[in-house]
Amino acid sequence: MSFEFASPTSHYSSHLESLFETYPNSKASIEEEINTKTPDFTLTNKIRFLNTGIRKLKIPLTEYEISTRRGLRLIYIIAKNKIWLITIYSKSEFNRGREINRLIKAGWDAIDFDH
Repeated sequence: MSFEFASPTSHYSSHLESLFETYPNSKASIEEEINTKTPDFTLTNKIRFLNTGIRKLKIPLTEYEISTRRGLRLIYIIAKNKIWLITIYSKSEFNRGREINRLIKAGWDAIDFDH
């Protein structure tokens, strides 16, 4: 089964641009990780958030010697044959459950599943 990416929300885009400013040497590798790994369920983890089936992809930043464990987190869901990118963040920036849930909720609320 193939999936297409839904249009990213401004919430997701602003977080991604901020990460590109922080890690400019990793822009190409971040985009490649997102494009190749999000459709493959074996490479991501399902997370508990409102029983929605949201998934998390861990992204290393090898150009900065940052491992998968310490790297970025992409939160997304696959629905209606589309990949909806909810948010992306650095684990060093957001590492508490409450902060992450707030971030996910803001991204979730920005998605228009009808378009």
